[in-house]
Amino acid sequence: MGLRGIGSYSLSARPEQPADGDRLFTREVVELFLELERDPKGYLTYSEKSYRLATLLGLENEWWSSNHVNDRTRVCPWVSPSFVGHAAFHRCRKIREELLAICEERGDLSPPPATEAAEPPTAA
Repeated sequence: MGLRGIGSYSLSARPEQPADGDRLFTREVVELFLELERDPKGYLTYSEKSYRLATLLGLENEWWSSNHVNDRTRVCPWVSPSFVGHAAFHRCRKIREELLAICEERGDLSPPPATEAAEPPTAA
């Protein structure tokens, strides 16, 4: 007796990915991406909206490996390409760049919220 149907998880075959520049994003995807991108606290890793965006983009497996298109990290935290998260990070990063380009073309990007600058220490 196996664990079939009791929380089993399968890595299904990935659908054919479109060539660079051929990907189409729905209005819902772009709007949800922008909503998460504009959040001053940054994206919430395991929020319902983050999962909804991952689902719309076909990135559920990446989402479960802690990779998200709203993650602003520029350097892959997964050092070895043998880690599942390594490929997932680069896949999410590529789609993030495509979404940012669309938002920039639409004029929807505003600079990230400014963070409070720490006051310089005073001499005692």
